[in-house]
Amino acid sequence: MSERAQRVQALEAMRSEIASFDWTNQTDGRRLILEAFLSIATSAGYSAVTMRALGRQVNVKAPSLYSHFPGGRDEVVSEALRWHFYQFATGTINAVEATEDASGFWTTLVDQHVRRQLQTPENDMFDLMLATDRISGFLPPDTRKEIGHLVDLNAGLFKGAALDMGYQGDVDQAVAIVLTVLDGVGSWSRWNGDVAALDGIVEAAVRTSFATLDAHLLTGTK
Repeated sequence: MSERAQRVQALEAMRSEIASFDWTNQTDGRRLILEAFLSIATSAGYSAVTMRALGRQVNVKAPSLYSHFPGGRDEVVSEALRWHFYQFATGTINAVEATEDASGFWTTLVDQHVRRQLQTPENDMFDLMLATDRISGFLPPDTRKEIGHLVDLNAGLFKGAALDMGYQGDVDQAVAIVLTVLDGVGSWSRWNGDVAALDGIVEAAVRTSFATLDAHLLTGTK
């Protein structure tokens, strides 16, 4: 197996997954509703998202929303989460494709994660929904299963890069720790919205991520 195999295999798995998403029915009306869902959930919380609230946001009577989403709120939630991940994954794929080695791949993953986490508020909403679902189980089972799979694909990119860098041991656990730190960047970075400060925050995240790998894993010669 080549030195690039692990991360490339993980990247191909993610690319294949998002290529399977069917957006042929993604009309302008449906997209406006999805954006309304993300806006309401981000500003007021998931519980505030009702078909009536979505209707007010897009200036459409609630019953008319069902012509776009016959499955009601559950269908809106599933599609919004899928659409959010598609955008996140597409940005990640485009960023890492230009990297030349495993270390650069890892660093780019951290960079992308931190910047999107801070600059796209929907990411915090996404994380909060998943955390809340682990406690109360409010997501439809099929949605929970699909989103869990998508989250695993993202973690697989980090795992592939770590393996290609020669790290050995419980890589899954180390990656989980790193991702938890990255998801919480809004709290520990105390970012005030100054774009000029982003590079420093990314550098801190990269150093911390490598320190985590070194603290929890062994290194070997590939």
